[in-house]
Amino acid sequence: MIRLAVNVRPASLPITSACFWMLFASVVVADQGKGGRVNRIEVQASQCVVRYGAEVDLPALSDGVVTQWAVGRNQVVVKNQVIVNLTNDRLNRRRQTAIERLRLARTQAEDTTTLDHAEAALADANEELRRYRSRFGEPDSLGNPTFRALTLAVSQAQRQYDQALAEHAEAEQRCRVRESELAAIETDCQALQLRSPIDGILVDVYRDSGEWVERGQAIAKIVSPEHLTIDALIAQQVAGRAHCQGCPVSIRWDVPNDEGNPQTRRLDGIVKSVDPQWLPGGYRRIHVDVANQLVGNEHDGIADWILYPGQDIRMTVAVMSPTIHRSKGDPYRTMSNAPIPFTGQPAIRPGTMPSRASLQAEIRLSRNRRRSEILR
Repeated sequence: MIRLAVNVRPASLPITSACFWMLFASVVVADQGKGGRVNRIEVQASQCVVRYGAEVDLPALSDGVVTQWAVGRNQVVVKNQVIVNLTNDRLNRRRQTAIERLRLARTQAEDTTTLDHAEAALADANEELRRYRSRFGEPDSLGNPTFRALTLAVSQAQRQYDQALAEHAEAEQRCRVRESELAAIETDCQALQLRSPIDGILVDVYRDSGEWVERGQAIAKIVSPEHLTIDALIAQQVAGRAHCQGCPVSIRWDVPNDEGNPQTRRLDGIVKSVDPQWLPGGYRRIHVDVANQLVGNEHDGIADWILYPGQDIRMTVAVMSPTIHRSKGDPYRTMSNAPIPFTGQPAIRPGTMPSRASLQAEIRLSRNRRRSEILR
């Protein structure tokens, strides 16, 4: 139930003012939801500017010279498609050197000749010592020079085997290091191929073929018309920031048809964010996210979209009415459960809509009472 009280001067209330309050109350009550649904009031936004939802400046991931553009300006690109190729002679020489070092390291790691000889020598020494023990038993090592010589040979062969095993492990570790170095250089070489990070259109090229570009410098711009962002102004007096966030938006614009007559098109969106600061004139800037749509058939690999930046549009925002937030209080003091005393002033009764005749009757009654007070 909504109760709106109108306090006006009885003697100076024009008919237009009464009609305004009747219209305002009819808009609010007509939009009142059932079952606790949110009330909304349609508000016209101004100074609408359409922008691409995604605008990416493609940076160079490595130093190099622009050699070949794989995609021309204003052409459609897909994600991970090669846009332009760069060359870097210094990087190519580093790559060739790393390949040779890796080949040498792999050769050393795969060469197990020294390790095999050490393992065979250790096996022979252990076999000689085993045969001697099986023939003469466990002799006294101090009084038997042959046994001491065999034991010393086993120890020496074990040290040679351990050394060969360590050298082989070091060669394998060196091979892995060379592989990591080459992988890093290969990554830099792959960075010489710039790929598109999104699906979109290549709208601008900042470097021509033959120009040098440093790492991090922008080389092209890619935009995505699949999603659009609309910046617009909305009056702060109509609705606060909290009442615009997440509200539905209707966008309309006119385009000529085949006969030359204007045809209205429409898209729907949602308010993603509202700037906290105020602008001159009591406005706030809202940002709307809109999902674009394809129109017509694809021709020569180029798909046409229904809306592009720069088109003149009209936008309506269905803002939430502050009068229905009962749990959060009534900041605008337009709701009250207390009875409205009859003071001879026009008022909107709970659950009823006053007619123009009733408003005029109350105005005449208030004027008559004022004349009676003056005569007394």
